[in-house]
Amino acid sequence: MVPWTSEPGSEKLNNTDLKTAYNKAGQPSHLVAYISNASFQSMYGPHAWTSVFTAGLWLLFSRSVSGYQVTCRTTGMRFDCVFACGPCDTPEVSFFRQGRKLATSAVRGLTLDELEWDDRGVHWISRRLVRFILNEVGPGLREWIENSEHPSIHILPERALPRDFRAAAVDLQ
Repeated sequence: MVPWTSEPGSEKLNNTDLKTAYNKAGQPSHLVAYISNASFQSMYGPHAWTSVFTAGLWLLFSRSVSGYQVTCRTTGMRFDCVFACGPCDTPEVSFFRQGRKLATSAVRGLTLDELEWDDRGVHWISRRLVRFILNEVGPGLREWIENSEHPSIHILPERALPRDFRAAAVDLQ
């Protein structure tokens, strides 16, 4: 289970179940993803940082990095993301640093059909977003990601996500 906190914009990192981030209607009203080196290593072993690619996708939507908050026009859901990262000499930290530039130039064209999650907290991402990230970040991270077999990284067909997510555009505030 990926650690989550339901406190938007909070610096307090809580290991809570994904379901606690859902409101009474069963929709994620405020969702903050927290992925730390220690938590993933404890669950998946010493090479667990391969899963940080998923975190990098969330980073594009991170107010803590870009100054933006994402709101779904259809449902009114707001998304914030905060991340804890590992040692400064690791590839994923370079990816995090790239997030500031990517968020300001790229997120405007994305819709919620790019992201999905299941009740285990596993992220699902579309091939279009995978291609975009790989092309923007460069061959070093491309090789690192393509060699990963981490279970939290799933690449879906373009139209494999639910209709309500495909139809929901996002607006940056």
